[in-house]
Amino acid sequence: MADVELLAVSKITELVARCPHLAAQIASNDKTPFTDGHIDVYEGLGRSKADWRGRVDVQVKGRKIKGLLASFPVARTDLIAFQANSGVLYFVVTIHPKTLKQTAYYAVLSPFGIEGLLAKADLEQKTISVPLTTLTKDSAKLESVVALALNTKRQNTSMGFDPALFDQIASLTVHSASDLSFDGPLTLDASRLDVALEMTTTSGMQVPLGGRLEILPAEYAQKRVAFQIRCGDITYDECLVRRLDTTRVEVVLAGGLTIIFKGEAGVQTSSFTLTLAGNFADELKALEFFSAVKTTRTIALEGRESTYEMSDEDEDDSLERQLRFMRRLQELFTLLDVDTTLIDLEDVSDAQLRELMNFYRSLIEGEEPTNKTGEISRFVVRIADWHLMFLFLPGSTEGHWRLVDPFDAAAPHMYRYDDKDDPSRAGVPVTVYDTVEDEYLPTVLNLRLSAIVDAYEALIDQPTTLQLANLRVIALISAADSAGPRKAALLTAAQDLNDWLIAQGRDLERHQLNRYQILWRTDSLTADDLAAIREMKRQQARIGDAQSLEFEIACALLLDDAGEVAYLEKQLEPDRLAMMEAWPIWHLHSNDQRRPPGPARSVAQDDRSRRT
Repeated sequence: MADVELLAVSKITELVARCPHLAAQIASNDKTPFTDGHIDVYEGLGRSKADWRGRVDVQVKGRKIKGLLASFPVARTDLIAFQANSGVLYFVVTIHPKTLKQTAYYAVLSPFGIEGLLAKADLEQKTISVPLTTLTKDSAKLESVVALALNTKRQNTSMGFDPALFDQIASLTVHSASDLSFDGPLTLDASRLDVALEMTTTSGMQVPLGGRLEILPAEYAQKRVAFQIRCGDITYDECLVRRLDTTRVEVVLAGGLTIIFKGEAGVQTSSFTLTLAGNFADELKALEFFSAVKTTRTIALEGRESTYEMSDEDEDDSLERQLRFMRRLQELFTLLDVDTTLIDLEDVSDAQLRELMNFYRSLIEGEEPTNKTGEISRFVVRIADWHLMFLFLPGSTEGHWRLVDPFDAAAPHMYRYDDKDDPSRAGVPVTVYDTVEDEYLPTVLNLRLSAIVDAYEALIDQPTTLQLANLRVIALISAADSAGPRKAALLTAAQDLNDWLIAQGRDLERHQLNRYQILWRTDSLTADDLAAIREMKRQQARIGDAQSLEFEIACALLLDDAGEVAYLEKQLEPDRLAMMEAWPIWHLHSNDQRRPPGPARSVAQDDRSRRT
């Protein structure tokens, strides 16, 4: 009767003997727990001690089986022991009962690989099926298998991993017993038995990596590219592109429109998916594009048109209804001069949408709501995180009312002071911008900031206009500090109005200081500006009064001179320091322990209150 274990060991020993860089020491009927011997790995052909790279423990099992073998049961206790001993190269040799034909299989049971096998098995499972790979007579193949097993010996599942080491990565090495193709996306999982990952840090430390590594060729990674896609009047000049596989390319357009182009056997096809996402402007553009494709059945890529046939599932009437609805909203927003890139319909409640449609009927269709007890008023409406401001004025007949955009230059209205503390200013005309509370400046979308200079220019002959314009500059700067996506628009308005004030030739130092703090916020201060700020500070130091001290501190803030600020602020009276800390110039202070900027105030501004 044939000795199965002896035949199995002989088969593996024979295969190893064909390998010039390997030397096997494997015993049959070995009584050593868990292993039957080892394979020594050498760098050169001489197999000298100087060429010795390491040693791989092996376990050899023999079984009489007629057919092929895909997996082999291994005791849980054995796997745990292999893991604690830095892994094992596990061989199984099947022997045909009649012909004694031998077929060798292997599994690289690395510590991370064993961890993966244990994680997938039930805790009460005593044996675990280990997947096997056929071992051919190719000596190079066997050497690569043993090399993989050797490279996994440094794995240790109990040590963990410090993610901070990724900041020191110098190279990443993939060890595999088979050739890997990097022509397409490749996922490498250290818990599998056919691969090992290793990172080398900048200091030369080699760190085995667990987990999964996804490798994407450049064309499979999504990237933004300049590429024109047009349908009808709708054009996209850039998009996100990635290859999905050898035949398909995905193109993602702003607003949630995805196009998949497929080329196979000389036939080009396309499919569209529209899942609205993003701001209102992007969503409307995506809907318009999709609707144009449905109508024309053509798209142009870099000027070259191709035909697209819609599938039945693309014929969705709900999208057309949504498009009609959004076109009405766009008409309203255009009338109000609203930046629609700021609006996300996901954040707008159903009640707010219904209110917007009421505004549409009033402002676009001319409807006049009935209210016999109504009175002239101004009201602010919340739309998601933003606001719209309107006037409620008498309509064409008694009991009817009309909605008016107060910032529309054609709106028939005038605002005047109502100041009980200063009767001399009562009835003085002011601009609509002077009526907007500071808290609403960052969020009211229909401000028409591009018209703010014209509004003050129209009242240039009024005694309070320049003072009020300066207060609006300060308020706009302060609002920009908390406005997020509207920061640039608010600062532009502040700069335009401040430049207009400078052109009037009064209080130039104050307006120049405001100009500089606007430029500071846009990182636009030039060397000439900094030199002018230093000269202003020097001149104010010569004056030496309380107001000039405030100017000095403001200049020091603009120059990012924290030490000078700390020195000068000690010379201010506490009440003046508290006042200055409320001005937007204090936003420039580098010490984050300071109080945040308070209500908008200008340097040495008029302390009198106002009501409009």
